Amino acid sequence: MCWETSVRSAIAALALVVAAVVEPQAMDVEAYRRHVQAQPAPQISFEDAQQMLLELRNRVFSNEVATVGRRWKERREALETCNPPFVAFFGGAFDSVYKPMEGLAEYARDRWRLLAGSGWKIRFYPWDDGSRGMIDIKNHWWSYTEGSTPIILIGHSYGGDTVYRISDMLSPDYHPLVITFDPATSLGKWSSILKNPTSDRWVHVWTKTTNENQYSMSQMLGQIGGLWSHQEKANYSILLNDIEPSLHHGDVGEMFLRVERFILKKALCG
Repeated sequence: MCWETSVRSAIAALALVVAAVVEPQAMDVEAYRRHVQAQPAPQISFEDAQQMLLELRNRVFSNEVATVGRRWKERREALETCNPPFVAFFGGAFDSVYKPMEGLAEYARDRWRLLAGSGWKIRFYPWDDGSRGMIDIKNHWWSYTEGSTPIILIGHSYGGDTVYRISDMLSPDYHPLVITFDPATSLGKWSSILKNPTSDRWVHVWTKTTNENQYSMSQMLGQIGGLWSHQEKANYSILLNDIEPSLHHGDVGEMFLRVERFILKKALCG
């Protein structure tokens, strides 16, 4: 049986190591290997082998849990100098009808309930209400005089254009994390793209038109609005539908799952 062969090979390898350590000069490796291979297979039952594998897996899992626990303790200690973050979601042109980003903001509040309870500010804004968003961001920022205050801007479609512009207008001290979900530009396709955001952390998720999504109403409207496509200036430019070509401009839930780790890392002053 294959498991018997594996066990025998493992024992043979261990014996070679021991023999090499005890008497390295007198060791005839090939002769010893032939000797081991000529021996009968160890009498280990299938149940015993299963138990051995289970114990090994439990030891590995326990080590992983201990490592995660240690890292979380270190992160909690670092939070003593980290103020509650401000997370702003900006919807696209059709968010007033379909509400994908408004729903995503509600989803984020529920998903991060334990963290949000400690002062997290999670807000939703229409794409054309960037001025109110700027005021809320600055008020939150100035309410803390010490420590780091994470600012996270997330925008879809026209809202992606909005968060890009906001990041460009903020002082470099704010150092926001900018996340654009398949942005489209409302005032001319290239007017925003030619400017660099003040943030040095820009995560850009985009879609390409494929045979599978070309007739999606959301994808067609995005193309009309002026999709940005791939952006070389972004720190991370993530193609959403590289594996599943049917994903389209309106799949903000899938976009969110791709970048949630970036959001949480920034929110925890990582």
